[in-house]
Formats: sequence, structure tokens, C-alpha cells
Amino acid sequence: MIWSKNYLTGNKAIDDDHMRLFEETKKVFAREHPTREEKVNAVISFLTTYANSHFAREEALMDECSYPYKAEHVNEHKDLYQALLILKEKALTEGATTDVSIESNDVIVTWLVDHIMVSDRKLAEHYRAFTNT
Repeated sequence: MIWSKNYLTGNKAIDDDHMRLFEETKKVFAREHPTREEKVNAVISFLTTYANSHFAREEALMDECSYPYKAEHVNEHKDLYQALLILKEKALTEGATTDVSIESNDVIVTWLVDHIMVSDRKLAEHYRAFTNT
């Protein structure tokens, strides 16, 4: 996961969070872990913690600008969080098999890119129009 300006939404708070997400995820992947299982668990653990704080900030922005698509956006957040919990459980019960590693990567990368490029941009555009900034 490499940060790209293509992921910019135009909302500084959201963009700063996303840049931090990419940087921190990159750091977790770069750290030495004795086993693949520890690496997968570290990434999932970080993302689960990060998701809570980031989603709370986004949802506060939605309230601030009376975002009409808040319910759908929040459901996407819940879906990712649930997917992370399922991956965490799989990693604990099955170990960090190649399948679990691939599934983790697919869920995280696909969801993040889709969510940032579509849903978060839509939120940022609405916020800009609402606040005239």
C-alpha cells in the first residue's frame, strides 16, 4: 500500500488520516516479525484500532455537515470493521496461512481504495459545498 495523490479527497482532515494510515501500515509491514502470523496479526490489530478512531472522525464530519448519505457510509465502516474482526479470528484459529494473508491483503487494499476513491470523496465534496471551503 503506497500513498498516492490519487487518494486525495480534498478534505485535509480525511486526507491526513488516510496518509497516516498508509504510512503506519507500511511501517507495520516493514517491521521484522519472526513469523508471518505475527505480521498478519500486527497489521490487523493496527487497522482495527485505527479504524475506530478514523471512522469516529469521519462520522463527526458527517454530523457537522448534515451528510445525507451518512447511514450508507457508516454501514461501509461497519462492514470493514466486521471484516477485520473475521480476519483476526481466522488468523487466530487457522494461523496466518497463505490464504488468510491473501484474504487480508485483498480485503484491506480493495476496501480502502474503493472506499477512499468513492465514498470518502463524496463525503469530502459534500462537506466542501456545505462549509463553502
